[in-house]
Amino acid sequence: MKKILTVVSATIAAVVIAVLFAACSANYAGTYKFSSMKMDMGGAIVEVEAGKPFQGVTITEDYVVLEIKDDETWVMTTKMSSSSTSQEGTWTTNSEGIVLKASDGSEIIGKLSGNVLTLSESEDGMTMTINLKK
Repeated sequence: MKKILTVVSATIAAVVIAVLFAACSANYAGTYKFSSMKMDMGGAIVEVEAGKPFQGVTITEDYVVLEIKDDETWVMTTKMSSSSTSQEGTWTTNSEGIVLKASDGSEIIGKLSGNVLTLSESEDGMTMTINLKK
């Protein structure tokens, strides 16, 4: 009887641990839309928010739409004025967050906090941070 109780207790403990790890892991899949952007160009800072005018143009949440799929692929569409561009790739996760790998070989890391995915990229003295809401 004692062996059976030990096996049952170990099984319950394993299930509880598995549930806790699943609850702690982020669920990245879904559609994210533009919320805000901040660019730091060597000290010159530009901030843009969805729904607010920027240089005479109101940027909507559809300015950037990122769809992260369960099959570990993603598609990002950027709409500027009358044109739009699309980029796609695969994704994985690491200790820093989600890693979006584009079909051209470039990578960007995103961090999820609640329903906001923050993508940051630095290049040639310019840092750009984009917040997308699920």
